[in-house]
Amino acid sequence: MFGRKKSVDQERKNYRVRYPAKAGYRHDTKINFKSKMEANIFRWLKTKKFDQVEYEPEIFYFRPNKFGIKAYVPDFKVHYNKRFHFYEVKGYFEKSDYQKAWLVRRDYSWIKIYFITAKEYKLIQKFYSKKIPHWEWYNIFWDRIGILNSIA
Repeated sequence: MFGRKKSVDQERKNYRVRYPAKAGYRHDTKINFKSKMEANIFRWLKTKKFDQVEYEPEIFYFRPNKFGIKAYVPDFKVHYNKRFHFYEVKGYFEKSDYQKAWLVRRDYSWIKIYFITAKEYKLIQKFYSKKIPHWEWYNIFWDRIGILNSIA
């Protein structure tokens, strides 16, 4: 309480160490997810009228670039009416995430990727968490320390 005030980055880092994202196998979906948010978004996408929802199905390799990023794996591929698009779940964006998004736009301009940030996730959780079975409640810590304002 007394002493130096911690920056938002320090707070976020400390929170991530104390409260891990709960990666692991989910029995209802039979998939090993990296976080609760990904598992819940997968459940939410399955309730929509899409033909098929796949978890991390493809790898996009980039041409040589100044960032040193070689590949990108989107979280979900959603098929509908013989077309498809991708979803990426991000609680917050780091510098490398912006770089990957820019590289995807440069090298794969025909691909549609939708980002679900903490702001969108909070709305989805508010309206669907009680309707979808096996929903894992996720506390949006970033809203408390004001990171949502910097994302939006």
